[in-house]
Amino acid sequence: MNKTWQDFLTDCGAVLDEQGVRHFGNPEQETRILGSGHVFADLSHFGIIEARGADARQFIQGQFTNDARQITPEAAQITGYCNPKGRLLAIFRIIERMPDHFLLLTPRAIVADTLNRLRMFVLRSAVELRDASDDFAILGVSGEKTVAQLEQSTALAIPGQVNGVNSDARYCIIRLPDNGGPRCAVIAAPEDMKGIWGDLDVHGAPIGYAAWDYLDLEAGVPVVQAETRDTFIPQTVNLDLVGGISFKKGCYTGQEIVARLQYLGTVKRRMYRFDFAGGETAVPGTPVYDLNSATADAAGHVVASCAGPGGGIAALVCLQTAAAEGELRLGSKEGPQLTRGALPYDLTD
Repeated sequence: MNKTWQDFLTDCGAVLDEQGVRHFGNPEQETRILGSGHVFADLSHFGIIEARGADARQFIQGQFTNDARQITPEAAQITGYCNPKGRLLAIFRIIERMPDHFLLLTPRAIVADTLNRLRMFVLRSAVELRDASDDFAILGVSGEKTVAQLEQSTALAIPGQVNGVNSDARYCIIRLPDNGGPRCAVIAAPEDMKGIWGDLDVHGAPIGYAAWDYLDLEAGVPVVQAETRDTFIPQTVNLDLVGGISFKKGCYTGQEIVARLQYLGTVKRRMYRFDFAGGETAVPGTPVYDLNSATADAAGHVVASCAGPGGGIAALVCLQTAAAEGELRLGSKEGPQLTRGALPYDLTD
């Protein structure tokens, strides 16, 4: 994390850990106030890979699942990065900051490994890749009042569509998927972000990354963490259902597997929303078992989990579709029972 920004957050009462801002003194209260919607969060648990150069768009086009030709200064894009077997190494949200200059947002914990792998394929392309995480502060904003305050603070209108972008020389605002209220992220230099933080504190409450992650989970946003790299094929975490795959763009790493699943077979795994009782979240990759199955094999694995505002734990689970209505247990067949929830999009799309 940028040292200037870290010192500022500490002065604001932030409790930090190796990922970022864990909370502001009362994590249970922060989770409860999510229902009010008027919150904002430092998103330093996300990092930024910068791709710059005359061949940057072409490089992105050849590596990722989505069509980079559709990225514009007004339209960001969610996309996946696969290994040759079609399994996800990362999921990015990509912003075009200026011509031939892109910012790729992904969990900070996987930035270094992902960057090293991407650099292997640069070869003679005119593109420079680097970890730009500490050059910026990223702020998540949720709720009508806080979003309106953000507009006032930056003098930029909030984009009306998911993945819409509005930016100037200082600020870049991206509209995020939501599940009931407006939500966006703003990227800026740490010094410029300080004033926004103070303005947002008038009508909103600061929360840690654990509480913010619940809003991502509610929106059904897939994520690849360090524990689940090389685990999921894009469609099995609904990347196609949130606009993260183009089936017309041509070749990219893992494209043959992803296309075959789309055109020649049936997607037999999908990502579902579940809740379970307990005080501890489930580590990404934790197995889920179907008590109705005759085999000892896991029926699925946890994609993400976090504490919910009503108590208990919420989770996204990549699961065999045949087991979605079964009696499911977390971790073992004797583990906590999972209760099916709802996603804000149609799984049969």
